[in-house]
Amino acid sequence: MGNAIRVLLVDDDDAVAELTATYLERSSGDIEAIVETCPDAALDHVTDGGVDCVVSDYEMPEMDGLAFLAEVREIGPALPFILFTGKGSEEIASEAISAGVTDYLQKETGTEQYEVLANRVENAVAQHRAEREAEEADEQIRRIFERITDAFFALDDEWQFTHVNERAADFYDRKPDELLGKDIREEFPNGNGSTFHDAFERAFETQEPTTVEAESTYRPGCWLEVRIYPAEDGLSVYFRNVTERKRAQQEVRDTKQKIEALHDVAARAVACDSEQDIYDLAIESAENILEFDLCTVDAHEDGFLVTKAVSKVVPTDGYYEKTPVGGEGNLAARVYREGESSLVEDLHAADAVPAESEYRSALTVPIGDFAIFQAVSKETDGFEAFRQDGRWSGSRPRPNSGPSATGSPRCSRTSRTRSSATGSTATRPSPSR
Repeated sequence: MGNAIRVLLVDDDDAVAELTATYLERSSGDIEAIVETCPDAALDHVTDGGVDCVVSDYEMPEMDGLAFLAEVREIGPALPFILFTGKGSEEIASEAISAGVTDYLQKETGTEQYEVLANRVENAVAQHRAEREAEEADEQIRRIFERITDAFFALDDEWQFTHVNERAADFYDRKPDELLGKDIREEFPNGNGSTFHDAFERAFETQEPTTVEAESTYRPGCWLEVRIYPAEDGLSVYFRNVTERKRAQQEVRDTKQKIEALHDVAARAVACDSEQDIYDLAIESAENILEFDLCTVDAHEDGFLVTKAVSKVVPTDGYYEKTPVGGEGNLAARVYREGESSLVEDLHAADAVPAESEYRSALTVPIGDFAIFQAVSKETDGFEAFRQDGRWSGSRPRPNSGPSATGSPRCSRTSRTRSSATGSTATRPSPSR
């Protein structure tokens, strides 16, 4: 029913209107007639937008055909309107044309007139639909050019550049004039067989607009969103860099995976048989899920925080093995006592004394009331993702970051001390105490 033509027949003579409707539908299988004897009621159909063409009598008691036409034009300025009247004169025809009638047909005897009327209706509606489609196409083109801030180029049916704006030329490291008349396949052969060129070919073949996202073969690592609008004589191509959006989407996916993995860790923790199993699981999770490479877990024993688990890459002298819980100015001890997580963006600026001088930032988190987890980074503000909004986001620290490479990443404002008798650590706090 996509080609159906809904015709509104308006005639104060109900019998004439019904007869006209019957013959119109017989003359054309596409026509569906709606009969109204009252012009005011007929205007409701026009207002609802449910008709493709109006066929109206001229002489009607409430308002004549020309007055009715004026009312219709207020609602649908371009709606096809055919005046089908028994009272014919050059004066009426001239007034109708001046008023914007689409066609004028005088009623006659015999059924042939209905075939003529059906033909006039079909032609008027076909022209109206074609004009509307052209207007919609023009509007689409207008909207496209409003977005010309994107990189843009046009190709003819030989794949030669016919237009290149500055942004597109910059992307290709050329000047616009250098590309005009050149075949894109010859100028940039590394794009042949790519997702974009395949999309160009499909657009040429199907003549349907398409949008694709893929990594650029010309600039590896750069993701582009490319919108292609075909015509018989070529393509209009708009593209923009969406690399940051792709990265953000990947980060969301990664975060979701980490959250799911952490849920699994929680289930595993419930099944742990000992505290040591929990400590080891915490380090394993930090390494494998959060991708921290420098971290420790320290448990409370007899007034000290004692290191129980350490990342694989942390050297044996890279962390403090014992930290007094009551030590003043000690980051790990304070976090344990207060039960609040701590993020130090710059250990040196905070006058903290990390186990290794290269440790620059630290993240310390209490584990219940019996232990703490600590990670350090070799970069200032290495845990930026954790700093934002003050929430644990599960995001990875900056490259080359993690807990200190020498043990638990704690920082302390106190100096490390060793037993003078044996040289062993007496009260070495964890890496960033």
